[in-house]
Amino acid sequence: FEKLRKALKEDIFFMVFKNTNKIKLRLLKFILDREGGESSKFITKFRRLCRDAEINLQEQKNYLYLSLVFVNDLFDLDALWKITFTSGKELDPYIDTTIYLRHNNSGNFLGIPNYNQKLQFVSNNYKSPVTEHLEVNCGLFKYGNTIWKLNNCDSKLENYQGYLKSNDIINLGNTDCNNQQVFLRSHDFQFTINNDTFQEVACHNERLGGNDEWSIEPIKQYKLYMLLTTKLNIRIFLDKM
Repeated sequence: FEKLRKALKEDIFFMVFKNTNKIKLRLLKFILDREGGESSKFITKFRRLCRDAEINLQEQKNYLYLSLVFVNDLFDLDALWKITFTSGKELDPYIDTTIYLRHNNSGNFLGIPNYNQKLQFVSNNYKSPVTEHLEVNCGLFKYGNTIWKLNNCDSKLENYQGYLKSNDIINLGNTDCNNQQVFLRSHDFQFTINNDTFQEVACHNERLGGNDEWSIEPIKQYKLYMLLTTKLNIRIFLDKM
């Protein structure tokens, strides 16, 4: 029996089953009873998904934290980024589209420093401070590689329809100065500058994992779109300009 159990767990379909349950955990949100939710059903579903995905206790805490909505979560304007579609459309629903990410408070664009003939600026792919992956920074202009491509992680699922929708899991891709494809990653690594602590976000060309997956979730009352990872929350809304 133990040999059979081990063989089944090593099967590729079991890995797909586990990863599917992890995706469902990331998308699971707690709704208060007074707002129409049912706490008992939420707890039952949460525990079942954790069991099926073989999630340990510490990971369960992380997933539970992500499922909760806090009072001040929607009002941190410094965590907001505007989405502008490079197609010029107000909303480009199709996957594999490209976007700009612009910080709400500063107006800076998120990108990879690169060669720009007009600015005479050259980057040799500077490394991030902790993991030494490819550096990501913000600038006032659309210099370097500030264009991000949305890649749908769910494109192999049966219900995939070829366009963006709520709760899609995506990767954010870019290219470095050697024209090599890289992906935006967040994780728990932190660094300090002048006694201020920051969480590192960088690009890499390694094997993709959970820290490279982002989820699109609309917040109806604010007409926002929220991109999430398992480790870092970055709130993003559509730029109507």
